[in-house]
Amino acid sequence: MPAQDKKQRLPRTPEAAKAVADAAMALVALGDVRAAIVSLLPVWPMPESELEALVASTLEQRGRLAARFGGATGTQFVGKRLVAGTLLRLVYLEKFENHALRWIFTFYRPAKEWRLNSFHWDDKLAELLDSAR
Repeated sequence: MPAQDKKQRLPRTPEAAKAVADAAMALVALGDVRAAIVSLLPVWPMPESELEALVASTLEQRGRLAARFGGATGTQFVGKRLVAGTLLRLVYLEKFENHALRWIFTFYRPAKEWRLNSFHWDDKLAELLDSAR
């Protein structure tokens, strides 16, 4: 994708950045984690050479969790934190029959547009409760 096209798609507001994460989580809810990760590329400076390794590792890890977690039951937006108009953290739950995973998207705004700085998922649900105090 040419740099100009990529720049035109960068979100300019926190709400537009959230829409990017919402769209990715909608794909997660459908069980298409690969498509969810790929959907982030227009806002995420991830070299395509690293993408396939990331996707393969993610799918392998998630495959090991399937028996323990049970079937997927959906996703839920949990909250956001905006710091100094420059950093935005969005937190979601991916819910299963027996457990849940926390997804965290961190966006950075170096100038006028938001870029995805990082995302990850884990099962550290207690940290969500700690931050709710």
